[in-house]
Amino acid sequence: MGLKENGVKRLLFFAVVLGWFLSHIPFLSADADIHIRTGGSRGSWSDEGLYTSQVRNYINHGLFDLLESDAVLKTPLLSAYLYLPFIGFGTSLEVARVATVTFLLISMFIFARRRELYSAGSILILTTFLFYPIHQYSHIGMAEIYGTLLLLNASMFFSVYINDQRRSFLYYTYLSLFLAVLFKIQFIYVLVIPVLSTLLSTLLNGRRNLGKEVLASITILILLILVMIFLWYLPFQNEWASIVDQQSGIFTRTTISVNSLLENIQRNFLVRGYLPFTSSFLIGLLWSIRNLVKNRYGKHTRGMVIFSIIWFFVELHKLPMDYLPVRYLISLYFSMGLLISIVTADILISNNTRPARLIAGLTLLALLIVNSYHYRRSFTNRAYSIANINEYISFCTTPEDVLIGTWATSFNWKSKNFAIPVWHEFLWTDNPIGDLKPRVVVSEPDERESDFAYKQRVIDLTKLSDSTRQFRLAYWNINLYWIPKNEKDR
Repeated sequence: MGLKENGVKRLLFFAVVLGWFLSHIPFLSADADIHIRTGGSRGSWSDEGLYTSQVRNYINHGLFDLLESDAVLKTPLLSAYLYLPFIGFGTSLEVARVATVTFLLISMFIFARRRELYSAGSILILTTFLFYPIHQYSHIGMAEIYGTLLLLNASMFFSVYINDQRRSFLYYTYLSLFLAVLFKIQFIYVLVIPVLSTLLSTLLNGRRNLGKEVLASITILILLILVMIFLWYLPFQNEWASIVDQQSGIFTRTTISVNSLLENIQRNFLVRGYLPFTSSFLIGLLWSIRNLVKNRYGKHTRGMVIFSIIWFFVELHKLPMDYLPVRYLISLYFSMGLLISIVTADILISNNTRPARLIAGLTLLALLIVNSYHYRRSFTNRAYSIANINEYISFCTTPEDVLIGTWATSFNWKSKNFAIPVWHEFLWTDNPIGDLKPRVVVSEPDERESDFAYKQRVIDLTKLSDSTRQFRLAYWNINLYWIPKNEKDR
């Protein structure tokens, strides 16, 4: 590759990254797009506040309780990462989102640290970072996108390890994956990817040191699992037991079925807006398997293709789940987009036939058109219900007032109130009003979001409050029950 050609690709990459970064600015204060699929969840509308609530409560009030929520236990590194931006710039929604986009920006430059990835990086942004659900979650302060970007970096590190036989990059691969797990513990399954990728790579290459390479990966995998057990599970066994009791209904045999598998495939991959992406991936998968078997990939492409294929198949365990919010699929979508981008870049810049290059170019154009349509629709449909409710609460309360409820943590970004989420099975008191002394109880009218936490305790919020204000947020009606002082002191 000539210096001039490399310079053009580098300039194009930086231009595409800048455009992608700027594309998020209009959404930094907006709600998630109304068309994003919730999959039975209240999505980022409630969970963006929830998973940042403990670190915000600590910064604003100096109080920290591990059982106040399950957020820190399940996403420890998210809270740690956001701590410094929150300290430096305030605990606002915009700060959390800018910190998220900044993390993505850094991750992209790490991924493209190797010059041969400039083209693939540019295509990755156009096909995958702008893909509707990924773009939506790329500016939302939740752990899934952080873990996914660390997986992207791991793919690059693994490629260097395979291509250059540099054992240190296997360690970097596992470090990236381990950080992804710390951003969200549910990513624990990704630790098997290097083992399976190393096994596939060595089998395809017919190398004699198969046992040595796989053993190294397995050894690191076992060590990391032991670290998680001794440092994050055993010290908090009781807390994990409480989480399992509260969420056990989500992961049982009755919620994993063939019907769920077929329904999830249909609504998350085969609907009109997603079908071009799915089709492009399936074509790319077949093309890449053919080239792997015939050993037609260059050394800089082979490792990443193998990693992305294994990543995709490891992610498929989610599809039979009855409870499958779209954020759980972000990493699956990204594994598909990574393969599309690597294969497309390889076809366009390698000595492939003219028809193959034409098909790759048309695929890139089609995905860019679809992504542009969804971006325009999201831009046009921007809503600011969360910001408006935050404005109302900030005007009507002081930071010393307490908010409780599953939705409460989404509405204290501006007011800095101490907010405590409430679920029926994850609440240590039968008298939340008297013990927590809330000024406002935030709940849907039927209390479904909290598993009927108040009704189960024979608490009538309508009778208890002296006034109620209802807001509409996306698909839900949300009541703010104002509790008089005499009721709080009971």
